[in-house]
Amino acid sequence: MNYVGVEPALPVVPVAGDVLQALRTHVSGLRTSVNATDPSNDIDIAPGHIVDTSHTTWLTLHAALTKRLDAPWAVGTDQGGLDQGVKTIDTLYAVWLIRRGDTGVVDAIFSTSYFSPAMPAGYTRRALIGSVRTDASGDIIQFFQHGDWFYYRSYFILISVTSSSPVPVPYQGYVPPVAGAMKMPSRLDYTYPNSINSGGHGYLQLESGIHFAFYNHLSTGNTQAAYHSS
Repeated sequence: MNYVGVEPALPVVPVAGDVLQALRTHVSGLRTSVNATDPSNDIDIAPGHIVDTSHTTWLTLHAALTKRLDAPWAVGTDQGGLDQGVKTIDTLYAVWLIRRGDTGVVDAIFSTSYFSPAMPAGYTRRALIGSVRTDASGDIIQFFQHGDWFYYRSYFILISVTSSSPVPVPYQGYVPPVAGAMKMPSRLDYTYPNSINSGGHGYLQLESGIHFAFYNHLSTGNTQAAYHSS
């Protein structure tokens, strides 16, 4: 969980490995946000600290950091942040905090991998702190972070079909593979083409089998939307 504002201060003495293990899910600060100057490409990261993926080392960011998704990684703020390749459209990117082993310098990097980013030379520690997604134009989709939750600021058309049979909704490309949960305020637009179909109803169902509890009958030829927030 993200205990911004109420977390204990970073210890000034080494912390035993078993204590770091217990704190492995603790995050202080490190809130991510879209950069105001270049919202299409840049992400701001607030100061803070987190335990790395090995549960042995604190990663501490002492000053706010801005990283660019449209440029190869380079150390420092207002520098490139992509671990390899080039920024691509309709793609989820993990935001990693990283630490150099010899100097202790802490920076951040973007990667399509949510498990093993391509680390710059000398950087040996990492911790996942966020996620961003690009749209069909390659721009970062606007979002805001509240604690551990990341919220898109707009709706997306996940599927558009004409079918009387169930059709899977491919939400995975919008939700990181490491996400423990998701909230999906949803909208279903549907039309009954003739009187034969007018007695049916539309619904959404999660892959887990939990139904979104709504349906809405329509008269012949009308189009309507049904909503549900989960």
